[in-house]
Order: sequence, then C-alpha cells, then structure tokens
Amino acid sequence: MSNWKKFTIAFTESWLAFFIATFAIALYFSRITTYDLTTILISIGVIGLYLFVLIFCIHRLVTRLPIAVLMLLVPIAPLMILLFLVASLPIIQRLSS
Repeated sequence: MSNWKKFTIAFTESWLAFFIATFAIALYFSRITTYDLTTILISIGVIGLYLFVLIFCIHRLVTRLPIAVLMLLVPIAPLMILLFLVASLPIIQRLSS
C-alpha cells in the first residue's frame, strides 16, 4: 500500500472517530434534564471517554502523518471542527426533542 493511502486511511479513521464522539457527547448533553449525582457521575465518565478518543486521534495522526501534513492540518482542523458542529446542530436539536 502506498504512503498516501496509509495517510488517507489514518486521517479518515481518526476524523470519523472524533466526529462520532463529538456528535455522541453533544447529543448526550442536549438530552440531560435532571442534574442529580448520578447524572453528574455519568457526565464525568462520558467526558473521560471523549478525552480518551480525542487523545487517541491526536496521537494516531501525529505518529502516522508526516510533519508537512501536520503543518497544513493544524490551521485547517479547527475550522473543520467548527463547520461540523454548526452543521450538526439541527440534527442534534431534532434528535433531542
């Protein structure tokens, strides 16, 4: 398998894992109606899992992609994340109601 295919697969897998985790955590927090101790503990667990996925994705990208790609990805990634979150807000609102 050529290098560009490996880079594309690593980027796509990490990006999809990050987006699915972001969508799941946004949907979870949009559905919370009570704030008791159980909800707070579950929320801490969900945030911990989200941080694990985030760290795993960053580690995977840093270890697999060359430095030139990372230099291009650093300014573009926050814009892509913001675009995804804004685009998924109507879906999250529809699913949470």
